Amino acid sequence: MFRSDPTGFLNVGKSEKKRQQALAAQLERLRPFGRFYAAMNAPVTYSGGDGLSFDDAIIIVGANVVSGPRAEHDYIQGRFPGYEFHRQCLKEHKGRKYDLLEFTTAAGESKAMYFDISAHHLAKRQ
Repeated sequence: MFRSDPTGFLNVGKSEKKRQQALAAQLERLRPFGRFYAAMNAPVTYSGGDGLSFDDAIIIVGANVVSGPRAEHDYIQGRFPGYEFHRQCLKEHKGRKYDLLEFTTAAGESKAMYFDISAHHLAKRQ
């Protein structure tokens, strides 16, 4: 079909430029969410003990204040599939910070696991 405006083809470039500008503005608004998503999904490894006490707490290496809590739940899910989460609280012991997670296993056993979060807890203050 032909347009009734013979100069319409001149506006094609302008509308494409406006579309690109609108897309760039949308991407800029989404940039903080991308950084948050990347921080939340940062790769971590686990070290330390079995998590059954302060002295044998699990250490999440490479965690930050955003990825740490998720990594704790991922750790528990990996060892106790189908667990039911009850509560999480911050504890301090011998000058270190810990997350204590309480849950019930799929078999109905009550458990508590300690995660030493001193490294990434301090990192958020700097």
